[in-house]
Amino acid sequence: MNYIKNFFWFYLNPSKEYNKPFSIKQKLIGCILLLVMTFVALFIFEVIVPVILVSSGLIDNWPRIKKPSVNHNLISALSVAFFIPIIEEFVGRLWIVYNRKYLSWSLAIASGITVYKLFGSKPDLPWYENYIWLSISIITFISFFYFIKSKSQDSLKRFWENNQRKIILLSAVIFSILHYRHYELSAETLLILPFLFAFYFTSGLILGYARVRYGFIYCCILHILYNSLLLSIKYIS
Repeated sequence: MNYIKNFFWFYLNPSKEYNKPFSIKQKLIGCILLLVMTFVALFIFEVIVPVILVSSGLIDNWPRIKKPSVNHNLISALSVAFFIPIIEEFVGRLWIVYNRKYLSWSLAIASGITVYKLFGSKPDLPWYENYIWLSISIITFISFFYFIKSKSQDSLKRFWENNQRKIILLSAVIFSILHYRHYELSAETLLILPFLFAFYFTSGLILGYARVRYGFIYCCILHILYNSLLLSIKYIS
C-alpha cells in the first residue's frame, strides 16, 4: 500500500483512497512516513522558502522564532516533548472525529485553558488570585464537559460525517493561527503570514489525517515524536 499517495487521495480524491481498517503495523509505518513528511515540510517552509524570499529581495528578514523563556531543564523538556503535544491534540484534534464525549473533552479543556490564560497566568497576580482563577478555569472545564455531554446532537453528528475534510481544514487553520506566538512579528511581516504559517497548516493536515485514519493515540504518538526529535536536534546543535 502506498501510504504517501493515500494521504493525498484522502484530501484530493477520496474515491481513490484506501479506507479499509489498518493493522497496528500499518498504522506505525504510516506514522513514521507522516513524520518524515512533516520534517520535509519543515525544511521546505522554514528553510527553502525563507532563503528564496530573502535572496530575491521580496523581504529583508525572515521573522525570528522567539527564544523560550524557560530554562533547558528536564521538566521543560518533558513539557515540550510530551505534555504540550497531548494537550494540543486533545484541544485541536480529538473533536474532528465526531463523538459527544470527544467534543465535550476538547471544548472543556479549551475553555478551561482560555480562562486561566486570560486572567490567571499573570506573573504580577498574588498567589491566591492565581489559585482562584485556576479554580474558576477548572469549574468552567467541568461545566462545559457535562453541558455538552448532556445534549442530543444527532444533527451535529450528521454535519460532522458530511464535512469531515472541511473540519480537518478548519482545525489546521486554527492550529496555524495559535502558533503565531512562536515568532517575533511586526507590521512588515504581516504580508508574509501565509508563508509563515504554511508549515503549521501542512502539519495540521498531516496530524488530522493521522487522527481520522489511524486514531487519536497514533496522532499523539506522531506529535510527540516530532516534538521530541526537533527538541533533540535543537539541543545537539
